Amino acid sequence: MNQNDNAIAEFRQLANQYKNTAYADKIVAAAKPAFLKNGDVAGYEQFAKGLNVNVSGTEISEINLNLAQESFSKKDYTKAVSYYEKYLDQSPSGDNLFKAQYELGESYYQLKQTDKALSPLQNVADFQNDYQQEAQVRLAQIYLAQDKIADAKKYLEQNANSTNVTIKNFASVELMKIYADEKNFAEAEKYANAVLSNTKNSAATLEQAKVIKARSLMQQGKDKDAQTAYAVLEKSSNTEVAAEALYAKAFYQNKGKAFKSSNETIFKLANNYASEEYWGAKALVIMAKNYLALKDNYQASYTVDEIINNYGDFPEIVAEAKEVKAQIKK
Repeated sequence: MNQNDNAIAEFRQLANQYKNTAYADKIVAAAKPAFLKNGDVAGYEQFAKGLNVNVSGTEISEINLNLAQESFSKKDYTKAVSYYEKYLDQSPSGDNLFKAQYELGESYYQLKQTDKALSPLQNVADFQNDYQQEAQVRLAQIYLAQDKIADAKKYLEQNANSTNVTIKNFASVELMKIYADEKNFAEAEKYANAVLSNTKNSAATLEQAKVIKARSLMQQGKDKDAQTAYAVLEKSSNTEVAAEALYAKAFYQNKGKAFKSSNETIFKLANNYASEEYWGAKALVIMAKNYLALKDNYQASYTVDEIINNYGDFPEIVAEAKEVKAQIKK
């Protein structure tokens, strides 16, 4: 009838009445479910001890494991942590070791105690077992959140060719971003292609992959492919992406000596995406170079002065503008 406390009270009366008799073992066995429904493993041990009934360490270990797994499945992570800690303290090896360590680490993660999650998850991640990949993914997520990129990268690379599509895709997305930030453009392009091959990715993720691929192609000097990649992005609803795509168009027009067309593209960028200051500033450097090539030194000088005076937040762009200004003086 789920009246566990009343049941335990009745069993305690029986225990007092039949202590040191042949009925003691039966009373302990009958009382066990009531104690375990309350999660009171210590109470069960004490009850048995009071009746001089031996409860083995193996039995207590199994009880803690069962309660831990039950709590974990119910997402009661606080209880799961308590029972798993006791179980692992009693049984530091055995068939259930990796499962217990993984679910302990995951419980800590769900409780936002990531520092405590690391040790059990690392124990699982570094050995071949059924929970290795899940542990590696969770560790990668923790390290990414902590900005420990090298640690995250180690686990991501181990799963980049996983047979689990979801895990493989997660690794590809994160490695794509990491290699792009590291300016390792060949690797960034490789993982961007892997992300683009999975049409189940969100539109935002697919577009991010297209941007990274376009940047990588540009940096590798694959001009034709880069221009094609950027042309698609000009129609993006994301203003930052569209502004970058127009910058790339102006860049390639300048490179192709279509200086007036390049300036027209830059005017379009400035008019339509004024809020995107970074790409606007980079485009102004191209504009100054266009004017210089058109032998309009006055406009070239005016443009670089505008960059130097107004875009101090982007020191690398100001440095470029100063290089152009030095050419004008010559």
